[in-house]
Amino acid sequence: MEKHDAVQTTADSIRGTAEPDETLIVHVGAEGGDVKLLGRRGVDLQWEFRQITTDSSWSMLDEEVDPDPAAPSDLVWVATWAEAMAALDRYPWARLVPLAVHPDFQADVLVEVTRRLLDGPPRQRDQRMARWLAACGSS
Repeated sequence: MEKHDAVQTTADSIRGTAEPDETLIVHVGAEGGDVKLLGRRGVDLQWEFRQITTDSSWSMLDEEVDPDPAAPSDLVWVATWAEAMAALDRYPWARLVPLAVHPDFQADVLVEVTRRLLDGPPRQRDQRMARWLAACGSS
């Protein structure tokens, strides 16, 4: 099992996995945690989204940890893509390692990633963009 798989398995056992009607839209990871954007079809069949995070860095400290690490934002569903991006933007998600991107959202995700990486140093920007292109099957 790869390192990020082990972290996610542990996190899923603590906070629970996605509900059966939820779809993974974007999954990015970093040392000690990850960020996911989940989606589902609402009653009107339009997509709605929620962002969830896993932070295992507390487990590396010799301190008591809150047994319910779910952040309130993990429970909030938003109705638009713009709101979903705003939720992800609380983290530097475009600079993290892309682990999965839903095929139906790859073009939209690449547009958003490009917007966020444009201001970065050229070498880092190019390396990060190459990872995103590969994750979106556009390498």
